[in-house]
Amino acid sequence: MSTETKKHAAHADRLLDHADDMVEAKDRLQASEKIWGSVAHTLKEVAERHGWPNKAQSDLVRIAAYMAAVSRDPDMRTKFFAVRSFHTNFYEDEYDLTDIKEGVDVAEGLVEQLRAADERYQRGERPRSGADTPNDHHEKTNKAAQKLTEATLRQMGLPANEAAQAAAIINRAQADRARVSELAFTVGVEQRPVKMDKHGKLTVGKPRAPRRSVARDYGIKKGGFKLPSIRVRHRR
Repeated sequence: MSTETKKHAAHADRLLDHADDMVEAKDRLQASEKIWGSVAHTLKEVAERHGWPNKAQSDLVRIAAYMAAVSRDPDMRTKFFAVRSFHTNFYEDEYDLTDIKEGVDVAEGLVEQLRAADERYQRGERPRSGADTPNDHHEKTNKAAQKLTEATLRQMGLPANEAAQAAAIINRAQADRARVSELAFTVGVEQRPVKMDKHGKLTVGKPRAPRRSVARDYGIKKGGFKLPSIRVRHRR
C-alpha cells in the first residue's frame, strides 16, 4: 500500500470516528462534513491504489459508479449521492440530528462496501457491463476537450499543426497541474503567444518574429516548432 493510499485510508477512518463525536456533541455541520469526508477519502484510497484520477468531485462520482458496477450493487450509487448531500448540508444546515445519525450509519456501510468492492477488483473481477474504468473515461473526456480546444484555436487563426500543438499543451497543463488558473506560452516558428485566463478564455496574439529569421536563427525546418516554455499561475 502506497503512502498516499495509507494516508487516505487513515483519514477516512479518523473522519468516521469524528462524525460520531460530532453527533454526540450535536454539531450537525461538522458531522455532515465528516460524513462526506470519510467516503471521499475512501474513494481516493481506492483511486490511489489503481492510479485513477481523483482530484475533482466528478472523479469521485465516476469511481463510486465503477465500484458499484464491480460489486454489481446499484444501491451503492444511491448511497454515494445520499452521502454527498451531507457536503451540501454543511453549507445549508437543513438536516436534523436524526438525519445526521442515519448519515453516519450510511457512510460507515458505504466505506465497508467500497473497500470490499476494491478487494474484488484486485482479485480480477470486472463489471459485467464492460463499463469504462475511471482512467478510460478520463482519457476519452480529455481527448474530446482537446479536440474542442484545437477547433477553437483554429477559428482564432492558428494553423492546424500549431493549433494541435497548443491544444495538447493546454490539455497537459490542466491535467498535470491541479488548480491551474492562467496559462501562457508560444507556438510555432513565428512564436505566436497563446494565453488562457482564469476563466478559461483563450487568446492568440500576433507573431513575435518573422518566420524566415526564426527558421534561420534556430535551424527550424518548415512546419517544425520549438518546444515552448509554459508559464502557469495557480489559484490560491
